[in-house]
Amino acid sequence: MLEGIKEVVIDADCDQKYIVAEVIGGDNKKIVVRGDVWCKYHKDIFSLLKRELNGIAVGVVCLGGGRINMNSSNKVIRVYDLSGEYGVEPDREQTVRMIKLAFPDFEVSFSRW
Repeated sequence: MLEGIKEVVIDADCDQKYIVAEVIGGDNKKIVVRGDVWCKYHKDIFSLLKRELNGIAVGVVCLGGGRINMNSSNKVIRVYDLSGEYGVEPDREQTVRMIKLAFPDFEVSFSRW
């Protein structure tokens, strides 16, 4: 049920807000990362994710978030800051591992917040 949901979706070449969420589908759970340069607030990204999952997942919980800066020309991604609404996700290192899998040619660094 959750197999078709991408783990990481972020906008390229920009500084953007992102969230980490747990998606629930029956007995299965999946952690996803979503970033969006056009959303002013983290809750707006969460609303987009809920619309994306409508009819696919039975539930979704926002675990936290922050900011991502992606520079494609230098192949660098930096994960930092926290969400004023949701706080920082419980395992930022897991978030970074997920981003590294999605962008294997990039150097990914992070700060706890």
